[in-house]
Amino acid sequence: MIYLILIFFLTFLCVGKNMLNYTKMNGLRNDFALSIFEDSNGKLWFGMADGGVYQFNGLTFESYF
Repeated sequence: MIYLILIFFLTFLCVGKNMLNYTKMNGLRNDFALSIFEDSNGKLWFGMADGGVYQFNGLTFESYF
């Protein structure tokens, strides 16, 4: 039940915003991120469920296994 409330709340916050989804088709090995971090250079780092780490520079992903 708490997940449904959370999904509803997050959906409400995103109304009118542009959202992008990145998946395996964009170069990720799996579609499940456990953590996301933005470094001081503005690059996003994703810790994935398969143990991999990805860096996103705004255009492409680079994997670190």
